[in-house]
Amino acid sequence: MVVQKTRLLQGILLVVATVPMTLLSSTALGDLPPSENKIELLAQDRRQARLRKLLEQGRDLVKAGEYKAAAQVYRKASNLDSDNAKIFSGLGYVEAILKNYEAAAEAYQKAVEIEPDNGQFQYALGHSLAKIQEYSAATNAYHRATRLDSENIKPYLGLATVLLRQDDRAGAISIYKRALTIAPDHAE
Repeated sequence: MVVQKTRLLQGILLVVATVPMTLLSSTALGDLPPSENKIELLAQDRRQARLRKLLEQGRDLVKAGEYKAAAQVYRKASNLDSDNAKIFSGLGYVEAILKNYEAAAEAYQKAVEIEPDNGQFQYALGHSLAKIQEYSAATNAYHRATRLDSENIKPYLGLATVLLRQDDRAGAISIYKRALTIAPDHAE
């Protein structure tokens, strides 16, 4: 009797194991490769639609001056797409407006990890790091920003400021001189 139950159980398992393979065969899916499975595509479409909605909501909240709510929305969006540098940049932006510079620096660091050649992200990272008195790291970020966006005076001014805060007057003067060659009429 134990042998019969074992054979019956094995038969049931065999049927159960082969049914999903039959249902997921290329014939059952209309000759679609597994990566283009309709269910998978539908889930991706829903995720993208949710992400678009969150990003629109975040932008609207920023425009309305609702920065705390915008930060929460950008965090939710980052959970859906952790490889999107613009999401982390948006989060960094609102955190900086809220004067949460440590959180801003963390968000900009993630943006920079994803897009290391973006001068604006490097500048924003440098600015946030300077605000939390991480001058050495800010100096590095500002240096990268000046190399990536050499015509933008803001990274030069930020770099000169953090060099002064580190008592590197000669370095700061050198950077100010370079900034003057880029924008001789700049008010700052």
